[in-house]
Amino acid sequence: MEIRILEIARIELDDAIDYYNYELPGLGAVFFSEFLSAVNRIVKQPLAWLPYSGRTRRCRLRDECLNVNWFMSLDHAREVIGQWQEDYNSIRPHSGLGRLTPEEFLVQQKDFYQEEVVY
Repeated sequence: MEIRILEIARIELDDAIDYYNYELPGLGAVFFSEFLSAVNRIVKQPLAWLPYSGRTRRCRLRDECLNVNWFMSLDHAREVIGQWQEDYNSIRPHSGLGRLTPEEFLVQQKDFYQEEVVY
């Protein structure tokens, strides 16, 4: 699967990488790795991202978890977000999947495969 990034976004990404490398050599590579990891998560679980427009998506995590919880510590945030992810990815049925959970849907897909994102 090919992911296209708008030119303005590519410039912003390159600037961010340069900035992080300026602050700490090698940090730009770590940032870029995290960026690719986020893109891969979007590709692997597209239903977790609402269509924001025809070309972009918006994260449900922000709307359904982060905006409704008050985190007392980093550990508490990890726990709450982990519970939300488990519910979203395993328990909650999705209308876009015919009211199946993502796991049930994947079991039904005979030709399911995952593709790496190429930047």
